[in-house]
Amino acid sequence: MTGPGLGNVPIVMIGIGGVVFVTGVRGALDPSAWRLIVSAVVIGLFALWVDIGNPPAALARTEELFEVIAESLFFCGLVEQARAHVQSAC
Repeated sequence: MTGPGLGNVPIVMIGIGGVVFVTGVRGALDPSAWRLIVSAVVIGLFALWVDIGNPPAALARTEELFEVIAESLFFCGLVEQARAHVQSAC
């Protein structure tokens, strides 16, 4: 865990990219998929704060857990979008 500085710019850019992605694809996604992806980005931003911020020690130990939850929710959102797309084509 490091403090603020130029070494954290790449990871902060990932967080910004997640927010831009969510705002850009809102109309293109099924509502249930969009909710999952928004949840993933919110938890991912929380994990980002835990990683580069100054969280309590108990939270600092769970940073990887929040990352895995965010990644899983994002994947579930993509799968839900695919399911909704296939279901609407039938």
